[in-house]
Amino acid sequence: MTWALAAAGAAARFWYVARPLLAPAITVNLVLSLIRRFMISDQIWVTTQGGPAQSTDSLSTLLYRRLRTGFGPVAKDTIAGLPPQLRDHVA
Repeated sequence: MTWALAAAGAAARFWYVARPLLAPAITVNLVLSLIRRFMISDQIWVTTQGGPAQSTDSLSTLLYRRLRTGFGPVAKDTIAGLPPQLRDHVA
């Protein structure tokens, strides 16, 4: 088996050796980054509500705005499935 690894190119070594070892670290980093992105949305919404011409919009404020203005029937079904406490704030 070691001869196959030695004969493999750089791309194959990265794909089959380094990538599986890096995958847990990359996954944790992505999850923590997404959590941080969603945590900043309340500050953006309170201070600028997306800013002039949506210059300070983030993914979470864009989704919030789209839910409030409506995606169409999909948003209405999503809002209907929310608990009553949250439904009052979105609709």
